Amino acid sequence: MAVTFNPLAFLRSAPNYLLREYFTRKGLLGHVEWDHLGEYDMEPVFQAIVALPEEVQDSVMHDFRDLHARTRDGGFVKAILDEATYHKVDTDLAERFERMKRHLERTFWIFLHRKEQYWDGANIFWRVDKLTGASQWQARGGLPAQPGPSDEGVVEDLKTALSTISARARRAADGARSRPTAAVMRISSTRIRKTTNKRSPSMWARSFNPAPCNLRSKSSSGTMTANADWISTWRATP
Repeated sequence: MAVTFNPLAFLRSAPNYLLREYFTRKGLLGHVEWDHLGEYDMEPVFQAIVALPEEVQDSVMHDFRDLHARTRDGGFVKAILDEATYHKVDTDLAERFERMKRHLERTFWIFLHRKEQYWDGANIFWRVDKLTGASQWQARGGLPAQPGPSDEGVVEDLKTALSTISARARRAADGARSRPTAAVMRISSTRIRKTTNKRSPSMWARSFNPAPCNLRSKSSSGTMTANADWISTWRATP
C-alpha cells in the first residue's frame, strides 16, 4: 500500500551523512551545523529547506520523493544488485549494503555514488515488477549463452512490434466499451418480449396515419414536452 510522502519524516529516516553530502553537492544549506545535529534532529534542516526559493525546493522534493517511492520494500535494492551483477562491477556491493540499516540508506547511497551506472536499468525492472502479475517471472532454459542482438535494426523492429501490440490493445478496449455485452443483450431482449406479450395482436397490426402528437420524456429536472408535427406511417408485426 502506498505511503504518503512526509518531508520531515523522510529527513529523519535518511542518514545525516548522506543528507549532508546531497546538499553539499548542490551548494545548499551550507550554514547548517551538521556535526551538532542528531539523526532525528531534523527541524533546522527542514526549516532551511522551506526558506529556499520555490524552484529549488521543488527540485529537492522531487529527488526526495523519488527516493521515498523506491524504499517502501526491497524491490529497487534487489534490482540494483542485479544490475551490478550483470555489469560485473562493484562485486562488494552486497556486503556494503549489509552494513547499512535501511533500504533508504542503500538507495540514497546509489543515488549519490552510482546513479549513472545502475539507476536507469534498475528503475526499468523495478517498475515492471510492480505491474500486476509481472513479478511472476518464468524461467526459459536452453537459450544461447550470449548477448542478444542490439543493433539499430533490431531495436526499430522491437519498437514497431510493441507499437502494434499497443494499438491492437487500444482498439480492443474501445470496441469492448462501445459493444453491449451478452448479458445486457439478453436482458434487453427479455424486456422487449415481455412488453410485446402485453399488447394485443390488433394493436401491432393496425396502421397509424400521420398526425400531430406530443412526445413527453422524463428528465432529472422534470417533464420536457416536444411537439412533433408528423410521424411516419409504420406497421409493426407481432
